[in-house]
Amino acid sequence: LILSYYLNSLPIIFVQILPLASLVAVIYSLGNLQRYNEITAMHSCGIGLFKIIRPYLITGIFLGFITYILNEKVNPYAFRITYNLKENFEKNKKGPIENVTLYGKDNRIIYARRYDSEKKILYDLVILEHDRNQVLNTKITARLATWQGKSWRLYGIVVYNLDPEGNLLGSPKYLEDGEIELTETPLDIIQQDIIVEAMSIAQLRNYIEKFKYTSDKIVRRFFVKLYQKIATPFYVLIFILIGLPFGLIQREISKFLCLGVAFSIGLLFYGLNTVVLGMATLGIIPSFISSWTVPVIFAIFSAILLKRSPH
Repeated sequence: LILSYYLNSLPIIFVQILPLASLVAVIYSLGNLQRYNEITAMHSCGIGLFKIIRPYLITGIFLGFITYILNEKVNPYAFRITYNLKENFEKNKKGPIENVTLYGKDNRIIYARRYDSEKKILYDLVILEHDRNQVLNTKITARLATWQGKSWRLYGIVVYNLDPEGNLLGSPKYLEDGEIELTETPLDIIQQDIIVEAMSIAQLRNYIEKFKYTSDKIVRRFFVKLYQKIATPFYVLIFILIGLPFGLIQREISKFLCLGVAFSIGLLFYGLNTVVLGMATLGIIPSFISSWTVPVIFAIFSAILLKRSPH
């Protein structure tokens, strides 16, 4: 079980460590050229700075393409396998589950902000009902839903009838409580919880399209994940750009100090990126901008350092 878990985790780990590994590799490679005067020799032969760093940039683009392929074709399945292995190992999982989302039977999409697996209660429930053509026609919200043994009982129910464009037809219907035909049991909710990390970009786009009538908060969180998936393949190139100026100044400062600064910048990148993505999830800044803010800032910072390089 452990062997299977870590073998399936390898492509995920590879993508996670590749940017920082590329940063270290650039500093060592370019730093050695600088230390042994190879770059000076290149300059004396008329080779400019761009030609010297061009192989690193091409490598960054290539590794970014590899990252994209892994994230789209391999990692969604690998993540699902590792997730299922862990869930099967923890069969008696208890405690609340946040943001439960699943495709129900009869063309239903079910979302709950939280599910208490011990008490079998769904909080802030949203049910989207579609016709055979996958056109949304009914939206049901409930303050909470409790499992009665064979069915779910909903409390604080609001029913919205919608036209094909998603506009409200008539007035919403309010009910204090009532039972609804949901064939999904508590076990189904735990097992069918959809993991955003186990989706490709195309799958996540379709997922967002189906959930666009739930709430802005839900859709915004999915959009942040979507744009983050799009930006992730570019991280390798950004980290290589960051490493270029530090490799070129290895003669002026020690190798270990340069590596320490580079590692600090790498950690700063991920720390700031996490903060910015969190702000986007809260709606403070647009989702699209959040995914590119930190990479663009670091790319500009790297370009400024390269321009000020002695070379």
